[in-house]
Amino acid sequence: MERAETETLAARKQTLMDQSFRVAKRALNRIEDGIDTAPVAVAVPVYGVCVEKALLLAGAPTQIVEVQLSADSILDRIEQLGQQLKPAKPANVISEQPALTGA
Repeated sequence: MERAETETLAARKQTLMDQSFRVAKRALNRIEDGIDTAPVAVAVPVYGVCVEKALLLAGAPTQIVEVQLSADSILDRIEQLGQQLKPAKPANVISEQPALTGA
C-alpha cells in the first residue's frame, strides 16, 4: 500500500473510532438516565454488558481460564501420542524373484 493510502486508511479508522466513542457515550448516558425505572429483566443484562465493557476498556480480562498441568501428565500424553505414530510391525513378506534364465 502506498503511504498516502495508509494515511487515509488510518485517518478513516480514527474518524470511525472517534464517532463510535461519541455514540457509545450518548447511548450510555441514555441507559444511565433510564436505569432507575427499567424493569429488572432489562437492568440485569444492561449491568452485565456494562461491567464487561468497563473491564475491556480497563484492559482487564473478562474471563480467566485455569489450566492445571503437571510435567508427568504432559509426558504421559506425549508418550500416548508417540505410540499412535509408531508404524505397525510389517508382516513377514516373502518375495519370490523369478529365476534368471540364460539367453
